[in-house]
This record gives sequence, C-alpha cells and structure tokens, in this order.
Amino acid sequence: MNYFLFKLEFTTSLHVGESEAGDSLDTGRMNFCADTLFSALCHMALKAEGVQGIERWVNLAQNDELRFSDAFPYKGETLYVPKPYATASVRLEIPPELRKAMKKLSYLPIGLLPDFIASLQGKMVFDAAGVDTDFGVYGIVDKVSITAQEVPRPYSVGVFTFHDDAGLYFIVGCADKSLVPDLQKLIRLLGVEGIGGKVSSGYGKFRVKACIDLEATENEDERLLAGYLQKATVGEANRYITLTTSLPMDQEMHDAVENSTYGLVRRGGFVQSETYADTPLKKQTQYFFDSGSMFQYPYRGGIFDVSGNRGKHPVYRYGKPVFLGVCL
Repeated sequence: MNYFLFKLEFTTSLHVGESEAGDSLDTGRMNFCADTLFSALCHMALKAEGVQGIERWVNLAQNDELRFSDAFPYKGETLYVPKPYATASVRLEIPPELRKAMKKLSYLPIGLLPDFIASLQGKMVFDAAGVDTDFGVYGIVDKVSITAQEVPRPYSVGVFTFHDDAGLYFIVGCADKSLVPDLQKLIRLLGVEGIGGKVSSGYGKFRVKACIDLEATENEDERLLAGYLQKATVGEANRYITLTTSLPMDQEMHDAVENSTYGLVRRGGFVQSETYADTPLKKQTQYFFDSGSMFQYPYRGGIFDVSGNRGKHPVYRYGKPVFLGVCL
C-alpha cells in the first residue's frame, strides 16, 4: 500500500456536528471522520463523473485498493494523532494537574507517541500539560431561517475556525499510485464546495496545501508517520492504533475486541442525495470504533449500505481502517 498525506488549509470556518448529538447543528468539532470524507468524495464523483464515478471509487475501497484515515490537526510542521485508548501496564504516581491534562487531551504530536507508549509501560510520566493543542477557536453563530410561508426562525450553528498556521490532514492508502491525480482532482473540487455541514452557507471550504508521498518525504514528522504505517502493514507490531473511525465485519469482531481498548462513536446523519427520495431521510445508525482505539489484531472493516432499502439507490458508509503499528 502506498500512503499519501493530504494537508488542508481552511479558508472558511468548519461545521461538523458532534456524532452523539441527534440534533447537532449547534454543536461542533474541529475535524471530520473518514466516512464523512468518503461520502463527500462520492458526491463529487457523481457530479464530475456520473454514476460510474461513484461505482469506481466504491469498488476500489471495497477491494482494499483505497483506504482513508480520519482528518486530524496539524500546526506548522507538527502532525497530531489521536491519543490512543490505552491502559497503563504499570501504575505511576502522577500529579493531579497532569492527570487532569491527560483526561482533556484528545491529540498528541506524533513525535511524542514514543513517550506516550513509554508512559504506558511505566518508564516515564507523560507531560500532557506541555502539549500545545491550540489549533483555533470554537464558536456559535446565530442565524435566522426566513421562508415565504413561515415565521422567521432563529437557530445557531457551531463552527470551528482554524488559526493561520493550523488545519487538518488525512491519509490515503492507494494500491496503485496512478489513482492519486484523479483523487486530487476530486479533493480540490470538494474544497470549492466545502465539507461538513451547512456548506450551502459557505462553511467547510479549503484548499489543498500539499499532497505528500510518505515514501519519499524528508519531513521528520511525516517520516515518523510513514514508519508507523509501515509497521502496521508488514505486521512488525503487537498493537494497532486505528486512525479511522471504523467497524470490523461481523466475522472479524470476535478477534478485533480481544485484548483491545477502544471507544465507540455513533455514526448517523441524513442522506445527501437529490435522487434518493422525495423527502430527506436518515441513514441507518451504527456504532463504530473511534480513531485512537488500540487492537491486538488488525481488521479489514467494511463498506456498509446504510440506506435501509428505503430509497432509490444504495447509500454507503465507509468503515475500513488505516492503522499505526506500535510495540508495547
């Protein structure tokens, strides 16, 4: 598998509702999951290439020729990864202020991942309080819905605005490097339209700051990332950290949960298709393993039809993981 890193620079604020909130318009988070990205790219493929475009990208993903990670923050040249769901094998005395900082920490620089692993082994105390996680500002924007037949209705939208030196990146795994130019085209088109919620109001627009072949990079953080990805690919690890909010197939579930530490997140939302049904319909709800979940055995995951056979065509939710390989 060939891995590429896409760095996004947001030109407008981003709205992504919290997955646990059924009515998530006034909530917000600063990143999006791989299933959101995949659905948005399929939507762009339909516009650019027609139905054959969607079928092409879905088939590539189903055949393990294409993988996506969730989107994670970067700041300057520093790449952040999700804090692993893990339990220390050796208990150390940790000052209360560091314990609180660790609970609040969601992402850590990839350069500090060895220190975090060492803290799980009881070799050191991880200084969570010293981690810079100031990527931008969360806010709530008040708006008013005005239609010809209804009384004006106020509502609020939760948005995240990145600092100038910060943004999001995600990883794409390709079996064939020749796919990258077509994928770049779709991602650039998506940047013009926007990703996340309320794109019709101008949110979620970005430009592609860089597309980096991790096999050829000279950047220190990117080389570290490539090394962890390689360890997972060739099996030189005894634990696998998922970078994708993902779900094993039924036959994989027993092995996946064995000796694993993980979080679960709700995945729902509405079908974003003008041809699916006459009225907006919700996708089937599923619970996925959160990015940062740690497994003893890797799994393939799946592409799930979440239409419930209620509309005119299938609706796919992406659930195949990208793993980092580590040793505990």
